[in-house]
Amino acid sequence: MNATDALLDNYIGLYWISPALCIIGILITNLFLQLIVKKNLDAWIRATSVVGLGCAIYISLAISKKLPTNAGLRLFNNLVYINSWTLSIHLILFMVTLLILLIPVGNRQRNKLTEDTNSENHLTEILYLVKSASFNPSTSSMSDTEGAKSVTPSTSSKRNIKGAGTADISIYVFMLTANLLGGYLLVIANHWLVVYLSIGCMTIAASVLIYVNNSIEKSSLASTRYLIYSIVASAVMLFGLSYLYGSTGTLTIHQAIPYNSGSELHTFLYTLWPIGFFLALSGLFMSSGSFPFQFWVPSIYQPTSFSIVAYLSTVPKIAIIAFMLQLHQLVVLSNPSLKSSLESLWAILAILTLLVGHIAALKTSDAKKLLAYGTIAQTGFFLTFLVTDTSTYAHIVYYMSAYSIMNVASWLGLNLFTNLTNSTLIKDYAGLGRQFPVSSSCFLVSMIALIGLPPTIGFTAKFLLFSKLWQQVQIEQSPLLISLFLINVLGTLFALYYYLKIPYILLTKPKQPQVIRLEQRDIQWIQLLLTILLIGLFFYASCYRESPLGL
Repeated sequence: MNATDALLDNYIGLYWISPALCIIGILITNLFLQLIVKKNLDAWIRATSVVGLGCAIYISLAISKKLPTNAGLRLFNNLVYINSWTLSIHLILFMVTLLILLIPVGNRQRNKLTEDTNSENHLTEILYLVKSASFNPSTSSMSDTEGAKSVTPSTSSKRNIKGAGTADISIYVFMLTANLLGGYLLVIANHWLVVYLSIGCMTIAASVLIYVNNSIEKSSLASTRYLIYSIVASAVMLFGLSYLYGSTGTLTIHQAIPYNSGSELHTFLYTLWPIGFFLALSGLFMSSGSFPFQFWVPSIYQPTSFSIVAYLSTVPKIAIIAFMLQLHQLVVLSNPSLKSSLESLWAILAILTLLVGHIAALKTSDAKKLLAYGTIAQTGFFLTFLVTDTSTYAHIVYYMSAYSIMNVASWLGLNLFTNLTNSTLIKDYAGLGRQFPVSSSCFLVSMIALIGLPPTIGFTAKFLLFSKLWQQVQIEQSPLLISLFLINVLGTLFALYYYLKIPYILLTKPKQPQVIRLEQRDIQWIQLLLTILLIGLFFYASCYRESPLGL
């Protein structure tokens, strides 16, 4: 292909990634708005972002009707790959981001990130935090009591905003959109360098989102620590990519699969490839919070505001799992002999991730850490899909949609109770259910959905997962898959205990002294809408029809 044909091909390919152009348009527009708009800047930024995401959703639906059935498109010299699966995931990412943007943020202090500090103080602070995060082991984790105190608003900082807990709406929206762009590119990535850049984009955006928080000290430390962890994982990933390139001669994903012709050189390269492959996945494991990189989740989520945690525990995780599912399918199609080894790897990771998440959640008395450990366990459920039949994907999309609603609803509900008590300790929520029955009932439904009980969408999602896994167990009769199935079932029983701890305290314990009046009525309406979806979509599963992945 000559240069002219390549340029023409790239120009045509722009249509198929036009939702990404909408996201880039949101970023550029918001930058210009900060330069030209003097009044109601927050409203303008939020409105343009909502309109841009609406356009991205509309265009994605239009593109889905023009894609070839049971096939996909490789664009930009095999850098990206688009099919009906990637479009379905993009729609989930767009809708979750739109929902987070619609969550109201208070209007007390806006557009002034740090009125009481200058850039020199920030530089000193960041250098100190890098040192403390790297070399002070005593700050690597917080006790439940210390974590509960961290949610009390800081009186010395003007970065506190009621509701989402973010400081500057422009920074908040910009970084949410940048994180979304990274997730979008990751889902369609067909080249390991695109994967690497996508992870980097999500990491930087997430670090800033964590930093722009309630408490300068706590959020800055959490952001710095998260950035350091991500840099280490990124370095390991880059090292793994060098192995992949050395063993296959390319970083194009569907071509970077080894073949053993029997020669001594090919045998050596065939042995080298699994090392590079596992190391290359380290960045993905880190961002998704799966074993062995799950250790950062509770300590980072604890001081981070609820809307940001709801976003970071949903969009990056779904994007990463979606990429891994497509990666698994591509590797198996290119070299079927690797199927058994890959399934064993996913099964072991899923088992360990499930065990770590469930066991840690059983022991904590902090509500925020409980949900954080729950997200680790949910990652284990997602990894379970990698050992099931991935030739069709409707059940996976259904589970991801269900998880998005359940996760956001649970964090929103906990946000209300935390703001009422200025604490994340479960015992401090005693009696709130009687004072705020609607919010408590909605939160109870979200917990029931996370457990996987009827009549919620969580039950249908878990049923589809267990059905697919049981089919695979019957086909392969593998002890590892049998163990994975049993741990999934046992984990659901564990979840029944720890997820219901908070509703139990809310609804059954004696009433505490009267708390302040609930002011976040807008969040209550969103919580009620999500609760209706959790119950209503329970009856919608029969409308899902399995579709081939179309690789």
